[in-house]
Amino acid sequence: MSDITASSFVRRDLVPERAPPVKTTGFVGFLRTRLFNSPTNILLTIISILLLWFTVIPAVKFLLVDAVWTGKDRTACLPEAAGHMVGACWPFVQAKFSQFIYGFYPESERWRVDLTFFLAALLLLPLLIPRLPAKGLNAGLFFIVLPVIAFFLLHGGGLDGFGVSWAAGLLSGFNDSIGDGGRKLARAGEATAVIGPLFVLLGKLIVLLSTVISYLIWPLTWLRDQIQASSRAVWTDFATTAAIVSILLFVLNGGIRTGWRSLIVSLG
Repeated sequence: MSDITASSFVRRDLVPERAPPVKTTGFVGFLRTRLFNSPTNILLTIISILLLWFTVIPAVKFLLVDAVWTGKDRTACLPEAAGHMVGACWPFVQAKFSQFIYGFYPESERWRVDLTFFLAALLLLPLLIPRLPAKGLNAGLFFIVLPVIAFFLLHGGGLDGFGVSWAAGLLSGFNDSIGDGGRKLARAGEATAVIGPLFVLLGKLIVLLSTVISYLIWPLTWLRDQIQASSRAVWTDFATTAAIVSILLFVLNGGIRTGWRSLIVSLG
């Protein structure tokens, strides 16, 4: 017993206080461990706060604080009528809301847009729910069938052509825009004294580019004109488009080098 008493140790002074542990939970812990745990994160956090300050605060002020909420016409959104600097003009948004949604689509035909939106939502919703079956069929309807139906719904009035006519019209319109831009730039250069010659030269080069493009797409536009002159333009265009696509696939699959197999694949 005396040996145990002699070997025991009893501290006579207090242990020095240690620093409290770093808090890693709660809001302060989140800030410490996620936003301010390294110099890089500190810098990114400061930049993010500044971006929010210079974007979110002005947006809230424009959309809510300085906004005009009631009024019959645009005069209600004038600073003189509101008595302060005006932000968003919600009466204008309310009056033009249908135009924001439909654009200049004819009002009597807007049911086509509504039906297209409804079909898209109806087919998209099952794709977003994992437990629903038939995902392959649903995806095929959404990505293949719906675009075709939507095209005919939104286009309306029947068709006057197919792939060849569409491609020729698109390329011709794009080329005409290039040529018009070049001619306008050249005319603007003629009226400018300092850098006018540069504008004239650039405009003429753009017009020359438009001329070259017109020669390149001439076979397609000529084919389009011949198709439109036929008695059944749509079906002729459809057959011509199918033939052109088959030829392109035939060439891309190896062409004459691989023989009839590429032709069969392209037709299939």
